Amino acid sequence: MLINHILEAVIFIVVFCVVIMITRSYCVRSKQLNIENKNEITLDIESIVNRLSKVIQFRTISYKDSSRVDNEEFERLSTYIKESFPMLHSNLEVENIGEHSLLYMWKGTSNSLKPMLLTAHLDVVPVEPGTENDWKYPAFSGAVREGYIWGRGTIDDKVNVMAILESIEYLINKNFTPQRTVYIAFGEDEEIEGKKGAGRIAKLLKERNIELDFIVDEGGAVIEGALPGIMEPVALVGTSEKGYVCFELTAQGNEGHSSMPIGETAIGILSKAVAKIEKKSPPSRISGSTRQLIEFLGPETKFLYKLLFTNLWITKKIICRVLSKSPITNATIRTTTVVTMFNGGVKANVIPRKAKAIINCRILPGDNIDAIKEYLRKIINDSRVNITVMEDRFEASNVSDVNEEGFKKLQKTIMQIYPRAIISPFLAMGASDSRHYKQISKNIYRFSPFLGTLKDIQRAHSTNERISIENYKNAVRFYIQFIINVQ
Repeated sequence: MLINHILEAVIFIVVFCVVIMITRSYCVRSKQLNIENKNEITLDIESIVNRLSKVIQFRTISYKDSSRVDNEEFERLSTYIKESFPMLHSNLEVENIGEHSLLYMWKGTSNSLKPMLLTAHLDVVPVEPGTENDWKYPAFSGAVREGYIWGRGTIDDKVNVMAILESIEYLINKNFTPQRTVYIAFGEDEEIEGKKGAGRIAKLLKERNIELDFIVDEGGAVIEGALPGIMEPVALVGTSEKGYVCFELTAQGNEGHSSMPIGETAIGILSKAVAKIEKKSPPSRISGSTRQLIEFLGPETKFLYKLLFTNLWITKKIICRVLSKSPITNATIRTTTVVTMFNGGVKANVIPRKAKAIINCRILPGDNIDAIKEYLRKIINDSRVNITVMEDRFEASNVSDVNEEGFKKLQKTIMQIYPRAIISPFLAMGASDSRHYKQISKNIYRFSPFLGTLKDIQRAHSTNERISIENYKNAVRFYIQFIINVQ
């Protein structure tokens, strides 16, 4: 009898939970907007494409070694921008920051509206030596062929620079005057940490006590086939980005001749530490931007996915297990740790006294560098292994609010340009210039207004980087519409 009662209770609980889950999945409301009519925007496509093509030809490449940077190329680019956008340079205040960075201010008519910032960067990464001939069209040709503009910077990130400039020139020519002050910042060294460009611009704005309502920087895009269970393209807007840190692990052991080994070697000690790190990943959790993504996409998915995504109270562990199986989705739910360098020994018959490894970590918002260092110390559990925080590091960003006006206006604009798209927040994996601006705005959104597959977007930093003419036209239309919408 007792067993029957227990079985009946278990069945009741299971049925009760299933009923609640199904009810919640049907009752949850979509977070997508009903958009209004968009403005009619007619562009001179040939002219805007030719200007982007020309800008791609300037070899504004960033290098850690500053002696390799071609300063003349940056100066030629700056001159070209000034000559190509005469109305913008007649109506906006312009400042040269650092060596080659630019800060513009388009003064608004209203003092009650806090200013906004549009930001992008002028520099690009170099072409990997030996791959030059793999390009269909030369990397700095700016070739306009097959419906595309080709070359380094067509995705990352001269395309956003030029689309922003084109949008402002267009609006000024249409006698548009903003109510909200618009700042535009173009950094010179985003690809190598952004300290000279965005870092100095952010410091200057901070010194002037300027607080920005919101910031839009490069980031996600409108992705076809982004997620299972969703047929429409998904516009991914980064509401946070991961932090970055490298730890140097060092171990010392008995040195000597290989013919007379004594005890554990430094390589052996460190190898055990590395094996422990690889065996146990930091704990997973659904929080911040990843939770926002699930809340935005859950109502738009097919039934099974909707059942899972709208009932995190009971499905959280299941979803974490599923997301952990893919490297891309695994990185959205945990701080990642990976061994990227290992060094020990100088000669085959010499036992080295010391071995060294580098652990690269991408920090999930909510974690921090000190906590990850302590986590590694506990996992390794060996006092013979020393852990040192390396110089290049920054904490994960805060998570921007999706209920603020900036996100709502961004969401509206994306839907006006890409009516089929479903808009969702997401966690940006890579670092951008936006991290330098966190002291002057709580709301930073990372989005590049392009439509494509993941394969298309992954051409950034790769061979045959390109953007379609249609995508570039829509990028210019996006910034025009967005500036109109945020007034």
